[in-house]
Amino acid sequence: MRPPDGGDGLLTGEGRVMGMVFAKDTDKAGVGYALAAGEFAPAAAAGRNATRAVSHGPC
Repeated sequence: MRPPDGGDGLLTGEGRVMGMVFAKDTDKAGVGYALAAGEFAPAAAAGRNATRAVSHGPC
């Protein structure tokens, strides 16, 4: 994983999305982390139909 890979899809060999990359390990070379597609599918579906802005909180 290299910047700006965060948020990229993690794909199977057939090109299907199996997850989303969100971080790399700063202590272990070649190690990255991803959410499984099922973990973020509900939020992605809700966002697809969103029509108004929401607060980003304390970011």
